[in-house]
Amino acid sequence: LTHLEPRQITRKIIEFIGLDDQPFSVVEDAGFRRLLTHLEPRYMLRGRKYFADVALPELHQTVYSFIEGLLKESVSSSVSFTSDIWSSDVSPVSMLSLTAHWMYLNVSLVT
Repeated sequence: LTHLEPRQITRKIIEFIGLDDQPFSVVEDAGFRRLLTHLEPRYMLRGRKYFADVALPELHQTVYSFIEGLLKESVSSSVSFTSDIWSSDVSPVSMLSLTAHWMYLNVSLVT
């Protein structure tokens, strides 16, 4: 295994929280803390407030800037949107998805 920088580990943790719809409190769970201590004992795991107030806004800005850059380099000046609302039989929560479509420099569709 290679040594990971603390910023890389923090980034992967916030990605895990977002991608797997985990609560910020997962970073304070005993099993999660033990796993990280086993994998990288030198990593100082921060609390949920840090991930909510610092790590998530940083990731949001990174993703926002990336998408903004793609849109600025697009072939066309227009973006089309599609939306869908759905719910699950096993969950009382309804979901709304919004997808953007545009043409990129190499004339490929970006979704």
